[in-house]
Amino acid sequence: MGLAVKYQDLLQQISKKEFAPVYFFSGDEEFLKKEALQLLYQSLITEDQKDFNYALLYGKETSARDILDQAQSLPFLSDRRLVVVQEIEKLGDKDKLQEYLGHPNPATCLVLVAGKMESRDRKHKLYSALKEFEVVFWPLFKSDLKKWVVQKFRSHQKTVDAAAVDFLIEAAGPELANLASEITKLVIALPDKKTITIAEAQKNIFRMFTENDKRLERSLAARNLDRALIALQHVVAEGKGEMYALWIISQAWRKLIVAKEMQSRQTSVEEIMKKFNIRKSDDQNEFKASLPQFNLAELVKKHKKIADTDKTLKSSNQDPLWVLEHLLIDLCG
Repeated sequence: MGLAVKYQDLLQQISKKEFAPVYFFSGDEEFLKKEALQLLYQSLITEDQKDFNYALLYGKETSARDILDQAQSLPFLSDRRLVVVQEIEKLGDKDKLQEYLGHPNPATCLVLVAGKMESRDRKHKLYSALKEFEVVFWPLFKSDLKKWVVQKFRSHQKTVDAAAVDFLIEAAGPELANLASEITKLVIALPDKKTITIAEAQKNIFRMFTENDKRLERSLAARNLDRALIALQHVVAEGKGEMYALWIISQAWRKLIVAKEMQSRQTSVEEIMKKFNIRKSDDQNEFKASLPQFNLAELVKKHKKIADTDKTLKSSNQDPLWVLEHLLIDLCG
């Protein structure tokens, strides 16, 4: 790959199906790292091959030997494997990876993702070798941020006025997770609009969760099917539509997955609540009570049901409320 590249350059390479055998993701913009990983996954892995050709490891929990075993394995009925190592800075025996970097397996895409690194971490000789494979994820400048917003809408087959882009950035701020959430809300609220204008953005942005929205999210987290079904009916009755209700369910489920992943890495519940900005005492108590209701493997497995429901709502003639009710039965069961 040569010298370190930027996130935008990586996107162009992926769009051309040009995949490096090794990537080293560094920098402070975690949301862009997640987006890039998702794009690599979608480009390289199909769901029926996931168990054979995809591996996710964490530096604190794994060893260089395990990483090398995964990276040197041959793909099954595919051109490439994807091996992702999160928090590479926490790997104990980093030295053993250096030889592999000189002769990486061309049938594997190995992605080493760094979290927050101290200056002393950078002094390890592994990172000198990784410079050749580095992709730097810095917070976006305003001009790049505008392009990112436009591309987000384009991924939903929509265009957006320049004035609406400026308003979104001003209203939601430069935090990409917040911007992405507001863009998703606009897409769901305006399914038939091909172009989003500033008037529509001003009207629909930051529609605060109603009590029914919150009840649906909390009931799902508590695995309380009866409450969740009642909350779902109220959300739909408010006129927001079934796709909006599915978005709430999806956001709640993703929050649970992220929370359980953090918990599996011995992150304290207090740190997890801080990440999700859960500050009120009652909300904290509910959140703590919800964590033991699910295990991570179950959450990940059932997440596919949400994607399947999205396809069903968009492509079938089944009653949308009935489809969502059966999704809740599956998720809470």
